[in-house]
Amino acid sequence: MALMPPIPMAGFLVPPTPPDLPANFTTATQALDAGLPFTFALDRHWSVTVRYPTGVLQPWLDADPRAVASSDADERVPVQANAGPSTADPVRLTVARDDVALAVVPLDASRRALIVDDGSRGVALELAVLSWTIAAGTVCGAGSFGSSLTLAWRPASVAVDVFAPPPLSPVVALRLPTTVQPPIGIPLLISRTAILRDGVLEAAGTQPERRTVRWL
Repeated sequence: MALMPPIPMAGFLVPPTPPDLPANFTTATQALDAGLPFTFALDRHWSVTVRYPTGVLQPWLDADPRAVASSDADERVPVQANAGPSTADPVRLTVARDDVALAVVPLDASRRALIVDDGSRGVALELAVLSWTIAAGTVCGAGSFGSSLTLAWRPASVAVDVFAPPPLSPVVALRLPTTVQPPIGIPLLISRTAILRDGVLEAAGTQPERRTVRWL
């Protein structure tokens, strides 16, 4: 009996390292030496405030101030299937434009969020969370405890000047019955970990794997 092809889950998993971003993203790392909450100015209009709403203080006062309270590394390691629900604290980013809060974004590894403006101008900013480390001492107050946050962002209110066919879902690609040769030298993006080039589905870091695919 033929085995069911694997479900393409790579696009839903947290990558082991921060992904590469397009060149038009601005990337910066900010030390969190002033304690939390901490406001990270992206430019003269946009800012991000890091908040750590644990609801308790005494455990952090008793902890080693350099002990890691939250880190993206915790989300990048494999998790056992029977590990149970996550116990991570709900660290949040409040995104503001000209001191007006527009969105609250969970501090999740490799998260990319589109920030909508005041409702009349649509999407205004794309924000990517690359990495962070928050020490117990930073939760309590100011001090140099090794805490930092790395973000990347770009304006999202300007239309692109390069257009391409929409991405083909890997689920659809596996179900299409016939193969049509695409234009030579023009790959079609399938997912973050696979591309379709000359009728062959290639997974990043593996040997090309041939699939029956019809170009739409």
